[in-house]
Amino acid sequence: MIASWTQQGMTTTTANAIESQASTTIRPLPVRLGGITLLTEGDKEDDKSSHLSTRSTEKEDKKCTLPDGLAALKAKMAQDKAKALAEVTVLREVVHRKVTETAHRMVSDTGEEATEAHIKVMLEKARELQENREKTPVEGERDDNEGYFVPSHLETLDGRYVVLNSGSSQISKGVFSNVLKCKDNKTLEDVAIKIIRKNDVMTKAAEKEVKLLRRLNDEADNMCAKDLKGKDRSHIIRLMRTFGYHGHMCLVFEAMWSNLRDAMKKYASPGVRGLAPRAVWSYSRQLVLGLKHMKMCGIIHADIKPDNVLISKNHAQLKICDLGSACEIQEGEEIVEYLVSRFYRAPEIMLGYRNYSYAIDMWAIGCTIFELWTGKILFQGRNNNDMLKQIQDVKGKFLPGVIRSSKFVKSRGHFNEEGDFMWKQKNGVVKTIKDFEPNPSCDTIRAKVLQGTRKLAADDNNRKHLEEKTEELIDLIEKMTALEPAKRITPEEALEHPFLASQVLV
Repeated sequence: MIASWTQQGMTTTTANAIESQASTTIRPLPVRLGGITLLTEGDKEDDKSSHLSTRSTEKEDKKCTLPDGLAALKAKMAQDKAKALAEVTVLREVVHRKVTETAHRMVSDTGEEATEAHIKVMLEKARELQENREKTPVEGERDDNEGYFVPSHLETLDGRYVVLNSGSSQISKGVFSNVLKCKDNKTLEDVAIKIIRKNDVMTKAAEKEVKLLRRLNDEADNMCAKDLKGKDRSHIIRLMRTFGYHGHMCLVFEAMWSNLRDAMKKYASPGVRGLAPRAVWSYSRQLVLGLKHMKMCGIIHADIKPDNVLISKNHAQLKICDLGSACEIQEGEEIVEYLVSRFYRAPEIMLGYRNYSYAIDMWAIGCTIFELWTGKILFQGRNNNDMLKQIQDVKGKFLPGVIRSSKFVKSRGHFNEEGDFMWKQKNGVVKTIKDFEPNPSCDTIRAKVLQGTRKLAADDNNRKHLEEKTEELIDLIEKMTALEPAKRITPEEALEHPFLASQVLV
């Protein structure tokens, strides 16, 4: 398909020939591109009627007998060479678009792949295009004004990874990076490449992420070697390699289907916002296994949420990703009140209660499991103060000892001297709340889970089973979201909990 087009159109080497000739002859040759003739300065005299002519030509018969004449001629040659190179850039972009159109027919937006032979042709064309691209780079085409890398379709990264479907290749974009879907031209496998923003702070954070990921992956490899089936049970995303590209640090990961957030949007049943109970059970167990693995390696993730949990292409396996905020437990870092995405932020972070531990990840997993089951976010505060209010509405008031031991209580005005909560309402008015008494019919974890649980018909044989598993789930989420970190359930205990220990059958 691509080959048939290049026979009647322009190959990438034609553009290179024009560039080379520009340094000596100031008259590039005319080029045919898919049946259209692009005329250069020397050709306009031969075809004055063409509306595609780039500019008129001026015949030069000047002799270079004087230094001033020589200087003027050199200046003229430099000017014309610059114009010729500009034409090369335009032609290269036309070639780029033509190859892009052809490649789009070979690899569809849905990810359905053509034959292996066609993919190899596409990769070869991408290689040729990249060679031409590197010879005539356009200043500023790599990054946007915030330091994010801007890819071109079929651009080859590190001589190996081809960017697919430039418009839809960007899987995600976060504070630290953007992630692209690429094809590995050595293995013909899809990969996800995380390209760090061109920023010293971001690069340093990425180097730390790589260090922690390698520790997690290496330990997973050791466990695989001991496993009878050789299966990776860590449920942590696999980092394959890293490389540098145009000043950006790049991390290559195994390709996954999408994240839990997208799964909830796509697969929720009509009239029900959450996932099927059996899927919630499977994903919940895998989340806790991932947390157990991180705890064993001495690592806190510090940003677990549905967006940072990926699902395999067959939707059976789950892996935790994005360790950009992760840290080592023994570091004993002080609490930063905005650590973790707000809706999944444990109360000890917002209060500044002691140093944080893996318990903040368990809180986030509890909130995530609730969301998978009900399709609703458990706590949706506008800010930390509003989050603390919503948490106490559901879980009751923090103990006096916790309030006294928290560093942000007074400085942020969350509690007064008497230990009353100071709720900063949306209208700016501060309301003093002396106590919190959750309404059992609507405010508790139990009430909220039951509101979001799918209903089965009275004669459905699975109804009693689902009711039992729902009660077990309520108890598990209660234990995962205990207000005091020390009383929160551990990963090991959670795996033995009745909800996770026996499979949900519905």
